[in-house]
Amino acid sequence: MRDHRLKLGLTELQVHLSYAKVYSPTSKAKIERFFSSVRMQFLSPLGEEPLDLYELNKAWKLYLQHYNTRFHSGIKATQLEVYLNEIEAIRPALPQMKPYFRSYEKRKVSLARTVSLNNRQYEVPTGYAGLTLDLRFSNAEHVEAFYQDKSIGILTLCDQIANSRARRQSSPSFAGGDK
Repeated sequence: MRDHRLKLGLTELQVHLSYAKVYSPTSKAKIERFFSSVRMQFLSPLGEEPLDLYELNKAWKLYLQHYNTRFHSGIKATQLEVYLNEIEAIRPALPQMKPYFRSYEKRKVSLARTVSLNNRQYEVPTGYAGLTLDLRFSNAEHVEAFYQDKSIGILTLCDQIANSRARRQSSPSFAGGDK
């Protein structure tokens, strides 16, 4: 089964996800050039002697500071200047990102107005029996149901005793006289 959390989350955040063409280094030229620079300018001078993580992070931070503040002839500026000139095009991250990257499942609502998810029964509001809902969740305690891309609310765990005593209308296929 394919996990659609990234696609759904980016869609809700109005962010376009695009992939580079496979086996096409020209479509990834900027990142490939950066990796090449890192290999030549950062990794080569480190030498053969192993560094502890603290020292490696310290060297990496110094390298990035140098890389971003030196003049690049191709862009006729420093990386930092180019970034700061286009800063208005960058949106800040939302404070609550987790709800946008939830797991996603489809479930059909039973006639008892419940859906099952990960061996748990959840109550569904009246009027959705027999319909298929989209369930979005990050954990078992927070399951939100959607019908036709509109939220119908957070589902609660089903009280099995109360649900068994509830009166329901007969399904049209079972209605009829005695045989």
